[in-house]
Amino acid sequence: MFTTIARCLWLLLAIISFIGGIIGLMLPIIPQIPFFILCLYSISKFSPRFHAWIKGTKLYQKYILKFKNMLPAKENTD
Repeated sequence: MFTTIARCLWLLLAIISFIGGIIGLMLPIIPQIPFFILCLYSISKFSPRFHAWIKGTKLYQKYILKFKNMLPAKENTD
């Protein structure tokens, strides 16, 4: 039940951030890029299938994976 509620909240956040991004496109005073990034992140958390598709794109593999590999590895503190 908790996962269902969490998934619904991720979907709701994705919809709200997408609407915010569209409003940002129409009004130059509101930035749209952070809203669209939040929308992609929320959809990725909502749908494992979408997350797998994003990780398979050339854009992700070329830029984001390279950046992710440059970050220091997280140490396990257990």
